[in-house]
Amino acid sequence: MKMRNCVLLIILATMLLLSSACVHHDSFKYETEDAVFLVGNGLIEVVARRNLYGLDIYLEAEVEPEDVDTQTPLKVVVPYEKGTVIAIAKGRNGFKKGETIARIAGDFTSPADLGIVTESVFKNTEFVSQSSAPVDGVYIQDTWVQPEGAGFFIIGARNVLDEPIAGFDLVVGFDNSTIEITAVTSLKPGLTEIQSDITDTNANGKLELALAYARNSELTIGAMPVNLYKVFYNVKTGITYANSEISFDSAEFTWLDSSQSWLPIKETVDATSGFITVGDPVLLGDFDLNDTVNVQDLPLFAEHYREIYDVGTDPENPLSFFDIGPATRFYGDSWANIFSKASRDGNIDIVDLVVLAQNYYFSRPANHTTFVKNINELNAAIEGDADLIVLGANITGSPSVIERIVDLNLNGYTLTGDLSVNIPAGISGDMTIFAGTIEGSFNFTGPDVTLFNYATIIP
Repeated sequence: MKMRNCVLLIILATMLLLSSACVHHDSFKYETEDAVFLVGNGLIEVVARRNLYGLDIYLEAEVEPEDVDTQTPLKVVVPYEKGTVIAIAKGRNGFKKGETIARIAGDFTSPADLGIVTESVFKNTEFVSQSSAPVDGVYIQDTWVQPEGAGFFIIGARNVLDEPIAGFDLVVGFDNSTIEITAVTSLKPGLTEIQSDITDTNANGKLELALAYARNSELTIGAMPVNLYKVFYNVKTGITYANSEISFDSAEFTWLDSSQSWLPIKETVDATSGFITVGDPVLLGDFDLNDTVNVQDLPLFAEHYREIYDVGTDPENPLSFFDIGPATRFYGDSWANIFSKASRDGNIDIVDLVVLAQNYYFSRPANHTTFVKNINELNAAIEGDADLIVLGANITGSPSVIERIVDLNLNGYTLTGDLSVNIPAGISGDMTIFAGTIEGSFNFTGPDVTLFNYATIIP
């Protein structure tokens, strides 16, 4: 009997040992304001505690990029202080509450021992959108223009009244310290038209427009937007950035009631302002300047993650090129869905990665020119694949050697530095350097390239 009891005890002990051998580690949970960290079998699972665009995680452990598994390609894993920073961002929709953000492989036990610190970017808190779509009533179509440039804005209408329109009277207000009106073109001309004098218009900041149609030639404005006027303007000298509102002081449309002997009926319609945005839109996150934000931009950004600079005293620091957040969808038209203007804060961090994620897979709208404004941007453009590089400011510093055919438009600005063009034999075609000044040496080699140089060279 004793022998049977001993055998039973040995079997039970063996089962307990085998059972314990199958469990590598106990499960632990650790929470921050942003995420829950679950540890089991040495693996950390990171779960969002709220809707996030991106998450920055610091932990006191050595983690390699291949140890971090996430559903988004937008991750940065870099050594930092005594541990590692892991930054992860997701595109338009971000991470939902309860969604797994990442799994981190390693021999982890308790997350509480890792000194975990998180920083996040919330949904709907960091970004401002601007709409450029036509709306019901009369409206100003959003547009943008280069500093001290010229452009036009459209006065349009949609779903105005239910009757053919016999005429309308519009008073348009604008900031005459930002722009001056140069000309007005009627796109739906009528029998009689009245436009305020251009000089008075600019002095008062008011553009007055009135128009009437002949009988049986009235204008119908339904679901299809109708452009009424094209208003041309110049940006005033010294205005480099502005978001200038164009609004309606009044908007009255008239229709004829045939049942009352063609009595004119005057009605006020909904009127929506538009904005002229002055400045150069930037495809934020396009660090290699190939006109698309993609996986090639990530390592360029990751190299500088968690670096800082003084944006107040050193705004031209090379790090400013990667400091793209917080950001806004500042421009309308083809740029309406692209984050294009950065409010730099001097930190290369999760906010910047989120901006990159928001623009991921977006491309620069067609027929738009890249303006480079510092040596860092110029070098990136040289190493990219643009057919034309345009200066948007004076630039100091010797650029990289140009080894392909690309036109360079100095745009009237000065490049202070030595410019070298070395295009190998066998590559043939024309290359043009447009008017401006190069203060420094200019060396050109291209046996099969015809060079057209309109720049002034000052050695």
